[in-house]
Amino acid sequence: MGDARKLACIFLASGRSTRFRDNKLLADFGGRPMADVVLGNFPGELFQQVIVVTRYPQVAVSAALLGYSVVENDDTTGDMAVTIRKGLAAVDPEAVGCMFSVCDQPLLTARSIGALRAEFLAHPGSIAALGHRGKRGNPVFFPRALFGELAALPPGKSGGAVIAAHPELLRVVEAANRRELLDVDYRGDLDAIAKMEP
Repeated sequence: MGDARKLACIFLASGRSTRFRDNKLLADFGGRPMADVVLGNFPGELFQQVIVVTRYPQVAVSAALLGYSVVENDDTTGDMAVTIRKGLAAVDPEAVGCMFSVCDQPLLTARSIGALRAEFLAHPGSIAALGHRGKRGNPVFFPRALFGELAALPPGKSGGAVIAAHPELLRVVEAANRRELLDVDYRGDLDAIAKMEP
């Protein structure tokens, strides 16, 4: 699996869950914390590195038990740009690309992640994003050539700003099912997504 040794994945797991009004990453989903479900379903064997950037000890423990690297985020602002920068600092210098993922898409499947990885490897200079009917969602792969721009994001910005600056590089990979792209912002979202679980 030579190609796998060239790819990294960063989980952005430092959000403050303001709209959820509690720590959504630890919220129950099918009897387990949602972050545990997401990390446990992830096909880590497809990547050289899996890095989890988090401020939450329980998420850090879950990640470490799976053999993933943990980057502690001590930033108190909840700024996504800081989280991205901390994750990129831990990426192997030989990685040709990095996938950014989140811990609040509990129905995301290994199959779709595999398809996204294959698309990026076929077009390693591209930005490859999982989506539905051409509309971009998460996760998203970025090539090494854009790591500098990602690391230099100003406060309050995310990878979407880099994608907007390079629309010609974007390739959208169709998710196996639209529900895989659904994320949790509010408690009602969690209840709705849980009812969709197969």
